[in-house]
Amino acid sequence: MEDDNLLLNIISEPISTKSKLLEKKSVKRKHDVVEEKILNNELTNKKKRHERVKLDLCQGREMKSSKRSSLFANNPTIPHVEDINVETANEEIFGTASSMDTVPVHPHIISCLKQKFDIKCLTNVQEKSIPAILTGQDVIIKSQTGSGKTLAYVIPIIHRIQMIEPLVRRETGPIAIVLVPTKELVQQTYEVFQKLLTSFVRIVCSPLVGGSNRNHEKKRLRRGLNILISTPGRLCDHIDNTQSLSFKNIQFLIFDEADKMLDMGFADAIKKIIQTITKHFDNEKHFQRILLSATPTTALNEFVDINLNKNSLRIDISEEFNEESVITVPKTLKQMFTIVPSKLRLVTLIGFLLKIFNNNEKKKAKALLFLATNDLVHFHYDVINTILNGEKDDDMDEQGDLQFGHLLNQSVKLLRLQGDMTHQERTSVFNEFSKLTRGILLCTNVAARGLDLPSVTWIIQYHPTSPIDYIHRIGRTARLGSIGRSLIFLLPNEAEYVTTLQEKYKMSLKSVTPDDILETLLSSCDKLKQHFETRTVVPKTAEQCASSLHHHFEEYVNGSEERIEQARQAYLSFIRYYASFSREWKYLFHVKNLHRGHVAKSFGLKQLPDESNNHSINERKGTFASSSKINKSTILNENETIEINDKKDDKSISSLKIEKKNHSSMSNNTKPRQRFRNFSHISEFGNGLELTTKSNKKKDKIDEFLEKKRERNTIKRLHGRKKQT
Repeated sequence: MEDDNLLLNIISEPISTKSKLLEKKSVKRKHDVVEEKILNNELTNKKKRHERVKLDLCQGREMKSSKRSSLFANNPTIPHVEDINVETANEEIFGTASSMDTVPVHPHIISCLKQKFDIKCLTNVQEKSIPAILTGQDVIIKSQTGSGKTLAYVIPIIHRIQMIEPLVRRETGPIAIVLVPTKELVQQTYEVFQKLLTSFVRIVCSPLVGGSNRNHEKKRLRRGLNILISTPGRLCDHIDNTQSLSFKNIQFLIFDEADKMLDMGFADAIKKIIQTITKHFDNEKHFQRILLSATPTTALNEFVDINLNKNSLRIDISEEFNEESVITVPKTLKQMFTIVPSKLRLVTLIGFLLKIFNNNEKKKAKALLFLATNDLVHFHYDVINTILNGEKDDDMDEQGDLQFGHLLNQSVKLLRLQGDMTHQERTSVFNEFSKLTRGILLCTNVAARGLDLPSVTWIIQYHPTSPIDYIHRIGRTARLGSIGRSLIFLLPNEAEYVTTLQEKYKMSLKSVTPDDILETLLSSCDKLKQHFETRTVVPKTAEQCASSLHHHFEEYVNGSEERIEQARQAYLSFIRYYASFSREWKYLFHVKNLHRGHVAKSFGLKQLPDESNNHSINERKGTFASSSKINKSTILNENETIEINDKKDDKSISSLKIEKKNHSSMSNNTKPRQRFRNFSHISEFGNGLELTTKSNKKKDKIDEFLEKKRERNTIKRLHGRKKQT
């Protein structure tokens, strides 16, 4: 009985609170373990997805994630600019004369024009100018670029010189002086004279340019020259140093591209030349002055009032077709613009070049690519040549595919023309490009004025300048009635530049979107594929092609210290170019509007270059593409100077020296004012280098550390349960 009572007592005893608590904890632990496993699986899957995104990002693989390549993320909104149908001021190229035989010049000249120039009829400016120059009066000629202004004065001058009695010979000395702004234009004008002088071998013509051997030029002057073609600076040099140079028989003084010479700071040199010539003339005897320009400026009008006769004959072809004198462009020229964010500029440029040359394999295709400075020409020449043509024709990777580059189906010749090249190099490039049927010439403003490069089909302005320079740049195509096209690249903050061209200068431009241009990259998607350890990635869309191309571009730039330094110098040069715009254009081109990080990415840089010593780099020769002998800063006002010559003389450098001198003169007790740090490279769009390799590595390390920490905590909890059981 006792046993039964004992048994009853044991069974009826209630379960203790402690046991219940332990049981609940056990269930909770099991639940936690399950949740931990699920969490670990999710983290593992998340990490795999993250790694896949990293591989796919900028590598052209179709991504399920909504995350985009850094190339297309955080870009500013592209403003919409309407394509306004502006009634562009045009002028007729060819005159009304149906036959060359009616031109009142020597028959040998007519024969030479037909045979060597293949000219069947005169242009409008030639038809109006030749009779005016033959009268002997001072003549001012204004006509659009590519209208034949050079022959308009060469033909009547040769005709009048060959009529002089006694007959002009080498010993007669200079009869005509032609002043032009650049070395290339000197060479081009000389070749025109030489062709027409084949029938008059007794008349001797010669160029005088800086960079050539001065002693050789002196020998030619001593032997005798009748027609001198020179830059103002070089002629002044001979006036000072060549005793055999005499102007007593001068009858013609021609100012070709007069506005450009004044903008370059040659006003004092021209004044000195005129004063030297006039010493040999009295009131009864005078020499004829002929001035030519496509874009009249205030400085040019003042020059005309001072140095030309008030009764000068004025020939303005545009006035015959428009109510007032305006800047005119050829009818056969189609102008376009595209607004591209900084990060997309390089890939968009490559896409556009592919569009030109891959679609014109059997046709003639020649393009001028205008860049702002010499450093930018150096950098883009190397990069574009590598992307389009590849480094070597037999450069294969392990899979048997061509390495980075070779995007063109048929290679194209790339050349460059810039201010820091020697005269011989520039002449060689000019002649070589003239003979090509397919080619790209990367150039600074040295090629913007007067040059007649045959069969140029496209003008690409990668870095905009003043509207006057814009007009002269597009004037290198659509010459003498041929068809030409132009495209200008603008940043989103520069969109109003189009409105200025439309409203003030009556230019009609059509918009081209970056997306339309990038579609061209799809034709090269097989050449943009990438090989990884586990798979090969081939881009499927235009955006993926652009991302893959830019990834290849970055890897190429960062593949050597030399290329990184070249990209860094190009970046700093671009910043200086942007900071050098005159006050008139600061509302559009202000350095504060630039996103420094995005600009750096467009040069393939993964780190933002230090700009603290940027001004000191200005002192390097060849930094700027546009400066003159007097002023080498790139200034974009039509009344200010722009670079062409090689000599180094920079206003900005002198001003920096003055500033430095003033700073050093401060007393030691006076502390300089504390400057704010420059945060202009950071904006609402991010820092511009959001997904660089460095930041990815840092993020991976953090993820790896957190995952290991979770694993350790899980193991500790599991060991704790075993001990308790």
